[in-house]
Amino acid sequence: TLFALGAVLTGAYPSEILLAPSTLPDVLQLTAASWDERIAIWPDVVWFRRAALPRLITRNLDPSLLPGAERQTDRLISDLRTARKAQRKVFAWIHYYEPHMNQLRALREQGGTARSRYEALVRVVDRQIGRLTGELERLGYLDDSLIVVFGDHGEALGELGYYGHHVYLNQFIGDIPLMVHAPGLEAGRSERLASLIDLAP
Repeated sequence: TLFALGAVLTGAYPSEILLAPSTLPDVLQLTAASWDERIAIWPDVVWFRRAALPRLITRNLDPSLLPGAERQTDRLISDLRTARKAQRKVFAWIHYYEPHMNQLRALREQGGTARSRYEALVRVVDRQIGRLTGELERLGYLDDSLIVVFGDHGEALGELGYYGHHVYLNQFIGDIPLMVHAPGLEAGRSERLASLIDLAP
């Protein structure tokens, strides 16, 4: 996650970020003057409460930590309604956590395969993205906003006898969703190879 978000924000590979003689400029810094308000809503889980994360990823952006995709979406919708009413330009970042191996373990007592439990967690987030998209459309954000949806990594669900996302860089970890909406951009699907480092530029 740290390497993926670093790549998204800087447009640099993890090795470039780690070996840079000083901190690389990122999208949040480079576009700061473009926004009246910046919102970050992260999941309230241990990993996102680590002290180094704001320093390494968001710098002076102070994220709100909320448990569960539904509460996160409720908060972002509320913040976006307020910003739209005040005609404020907003940078918003919401990070959903449900499709994660540790969440998958918590559902073990419900039975089914690891894949079926993972798919259930993906559906939880999919519903919230649907709610959020509906509200973005209602508020007119789809007319004048760039919206990017991406995953930071996949999960191994038994491939090579492995579960999780810390060891391999195979297709089951590296093939992630990337969806982009921009005013005037025609609907379509591209088979061109893309990477998270392509987002910042």
